[in-house]
Amino acid sequence: MKGVRSVLMRGGTSKGVFLMDSHLPSPGAERDAVLLKLMGSPDPSKMQLDGMGGGISSTSKVAIMRRIEDKLHGDMAEYLFGQVALDEPKVAWDGSCGNLATAAGLFALEQKLFHAGELRQSDFSPSHRIVPVWQANSKYRMHIHIPVDSNTEEVCTDGVPGTAPPILVEVIDPCGDSLFPSGNVSDTLLLTDGRRIRATMLFAANPVVFVKATDLGLNGTELPCTELFKVLGPELEILKTQTAKKMNMDPNNAALRVCWVASPTDYVSTTGLLVPASSVDIMSRITTEGRIHHAHTATGAMNLAVACCIPGTVPHAMLESLNKSNKVRIGHPAGVLTAFASTTEYKVKSAGLVRTARTILEGTAFI
Repeated sequence: MKGVRSVLMRGGTSKGVFLMDSHLPSPGAERDAVLLKLMGSPDPSKMQLDGMGGGISSTSKVAIMRRIEDKLHGDMAEYLFGQVALDEPKVAWDGSCGNLATAAGLFALEQKLFHAGELRQSDFSPSHRIVPVWQANSKYRMHIHIPVDSNTEEVCTDGVPGTAPPILVEVIDPCGDSLFPSGNVSDTLLLTDGRRIRATMLFAANPVVFVKATDLGLNGTELPCTELFKVLGPELEILKTQTAKKMNMDPNNAALRVCWVASPTDYVSTTGLLVPASSVDIMSRITTEGRIHHAHTATGAMNLAVACCIPGTVPHAMLESLNKSNKVRIGHPAGVLTAFASTTEYKVKSAGLVRTARTILEGTAFI
């Protein structure tokens, strides 16, 4: 295999290479080897100099797409997400990337998996159409609301330079009856020094464990820092290990995230701008592969919005109030994002957020 048709896209605060399933070998070692070569992994320097990867987990992602039939919901664009390791010969197929899902909907439309005329109009905006997506890793439906009118007013995504047309990413009934896999809205976990802390383990879009920032000796205004992540490493690992056990998951599941939350306070973002406490409802910092996320994972934001709607959870306790539309303004290192959730007791009907995406280049990537 000399080369493969590839599309490099940004989705939200992530970037990845999109490929058609029909252009790749069948799932397995050969496919993974192709993807590793495309991205430039493994690279001991973690820079991915010999491929299209960007040297951090948020830019070392792949998405494999195809159109599938579904007798109950109609045809959908299947979105299979892969997280490519930087310095290991490994592609993780656990979980999903909500930021990159933004680009998955755009890819499906631009690459004509669907024509605009096939898609129903969105209630988000008259200029948007709904691309139905099947998230193949975590097995749930998504509606990606894509603008089809070139005159759509543009918005900014904090953490991304410039503006672009808004895209609504919406997960539909993502967790069935397994929102709280441990069976509780909050549990007790042990830190390395033996202290007991409250935690909420939730699986609405990806598995996340929420804890109070103060229980980790933090305040929720932290900016991404390699040294801080190294210091937190032992605590994060013990939290993930206990969480995986209580959620009946593999402790090595690459999708599991630790998120610490706090009440609103003024802070300075990574762009140097002051974010006033009045502009956020909750402070949040979340891990990603090998680091603190430079902005926020989209699936983590949707999980957080869900948790904020449910009394008894750790995030709910951080809120002074929640508006009637169940929208939550989340203060993250790069700024603010707003996520929403529609819940009935302990069941999630949908959750989502507005992101942006764009196609950067397309052509033949050589193996």
